[in-house]
Amino acid sequence: MVQRLRGLGKTILLTTHYLDEAQHLADRVIVIAGGRLVWQGPPEQLIDHAGGRSVIRFRLPAGTDPADLPPVGEVAVVGDEVEVTATDPVAALHRLTAWALARDLELAGLALERRSLEEAYLDLLAEVGDGHV
Repeated sequence: MVQRLRGLGKTILLTTHYLDEAQHLADRVIVIAGGRLVWQGPPEQLIDHAGGRSVIRFRLPAGTDPADLPPVGEVAVVGDEVEVTATDPVAALHRLTAWALARDLELAGLALERRSLEEAYLDLLAEVGDGHV
């Protein structure tokens, strides 16, 4: 219903603690902590403000080592998957896919996960020094 009203151009004031809901429905978020306004703006700006990191995951091609990967960000091996934490996911994906194409390798299970509004919100609360809303 909220999406339908939003689609009609209606102004909606929604208060919620469900930040996944806010991330998908809101054009603007306002964060109040300790009785103070600590953030206002589009959800994506809050995510970017808090570091905007993204995680790229894929299975390492056979016969390669994580050290063989191009410089793309912080690289960790978790089980049989490589996790790359990148602040610029477009550039990191470009480097990774160019590297794989040049070597005729497949990056099986390639996926990109953008940071959530909830993660950014928790970082913001830590930044302003208030763990309470």
